[in-house]
Amino acid sequence: MSGFHYHFRTEVSTQDLAKALPPLENEACMEVVYTFCQQQGRGQRGNGWFGGENENISATFVFAPRFLKAEHLFFLNMALSLGVLRYARAQGGGFFLKWPNDLYFRNGKMAGLLLESSVVSGQVERVCFGVGLNVNQAEFPPELPRAVSLFRIDGKRRDLQAEVGKLAESMQSCYAEFRQTYGQGRLQEWRNEYLAGLLFKDRWRDFVYRASKVNACIRNVDEDGRLVLEKRNGSWLRADIKELEYCFDE
Repeated sequence: MSGFHYHFRTEVSTQDLAKALPPLENEACMEVVYTFCQQQGRGQRGNGWFGGENENISATFVFAPRFLKAEHLFFLNMALSLGVLRYARAQGGGFFLKWPNDLYFRNGKMAGLLLESSVVSGQVERVCFGVGLNVNQAEFPPELPRAVSLFRIDGKRRDLQAEVGKLAESMQSCYAEFRQTYGQGRLQEWRNEYLAGLLFKDRWRDFVYRASKVNACIRNVDEDGRLVLEKRNGSWLRADIKELEYCFDE
């Protein structure tokens, strides 16, 4: 597929290398920086990520969405996250997006997502969307009890180079679709698809909100990317990143 370029490195932080690339002149294009041996990965709000050597994929997708108003940045985050979800669901069922920045298979984490952006005068100049995807790893360290890979799901070994291509095509497709629908004012369509793919949507579950356990149901995500939940007593809460933890059944 035309419209994007690949940059492969052996041991590198793909987010840092992506930021060092020259500015994209064409807002329709995409740059892909990837490695199979990520040793300096970053997650949301300073969390770390480490990918097994030659077993998994770490990639950063670089865009120049200068058409996008900064106030609508989370809609692009939804669209790019859906690019990862569509890629995963092409492999089979059971995949969902866990708010705010993970891809899950049932109750297991398969990928971490990270969007970083630069904004000038209220317009988005550049976006780096990082994906750390577990592909062929068979065993994970004990401190990652919820980690899962495609191999652990279906027992199939995959060609990492081919999987990068499939993921890149899904990302580019979602980005191109977002550009078109954004110009037509059709942002709600992305929210609807994102909510439909959200882990535990419309299911009553326990969460930890600001250090207190609450029983609530995920109902929506607002324009600022906050998760909107309904509590059992009929009241509502809006959770920002790091304010909410999921409680999983062991």
